[in-house]
Amino acid sequence: MDWRQRAGREPHIAGIRRSFRDLEAEQQQLLQTKQIDAERTAGDWVRLLAPLAAYDAEADKLRSRLGGWMLGIGIGGFILAIIAVAINPIAGAAIAVAVIIAELVLLPNYRFTKKLDVNRTPLEFITGVAPILREDCSDDGSLHLRLDMRGAIMNEKDDFSERTILPQKKAPQRESRSCALCALRPSACKSAFP
Repeated sequence: MDWRQRAGREPHIAGIRRSFRDLEAEQQQLLQTKQIDAERTAGDWVRLLAPLAAYDAEADKLRSRLGGWMLGIGIGGFILAIIAVAINPIAGAAIAVAVIIAELVLLPNYRFTKKLDVNRTPLEFITGVAPILREDCSDDGSLHLRLDMRGAIMNEKDDFSERTILPQKKAPQRESRSCALCALRPSACKSAFP
C-alpha cells in the first residue's frame, strides 16, 4: 500500500480545515461554543449533529497523530542536538533550530484541532437515539435538546445544567439489641430480644 492510498483514509490538515469550512455556519458555531439549547425535530437533530460527530472523529485522529509527531520530533531532536553539540557545536545549534522550527510549524495545526474538540459521546448518543425518537413521534413532533459538549468535568457546567437532586427518604432505624453471646454466635442466643 503506497502513501497515496493511505493518505485517502487518514485525515490531514488541509482536509480537516476544508471539512470545517464545509460545515454549515450553525455547525461551525456549535463547534466553537460547544453548547446546544434548542428545539427541533428528531430528523433535524440528526442532520445537524451527525456531521459534527464525523468531523470530530477525524480531528481526533489528526490531533493524535500530530501530537505523536511533535513528541517524536522533540525527543529525537533533543537527543540529536546533544550528540551534535558534543561533536560539532554549530551542527548541534542547527539541529536545535530545525527542531524548534518543526515544532512551531506543527503547533498551530495541533491547536486548531484542539480548539474545536468536543466531547463526542453526547453527539453519538443523540445521533443514535434521535432516529428511534423520530419513529415514535409524529413528523412535526419536536425534541428539546440541552447539550454541553465542553468536557466531562467543568465547574462552569453547573451554570448550564441545573441539576435537581431529590432528597432521599431515610430508612427507619431498627433498634438493635444484642447480648455478648449473640455477637459471637447468633444462633446460640436464647435471650428475649427479638
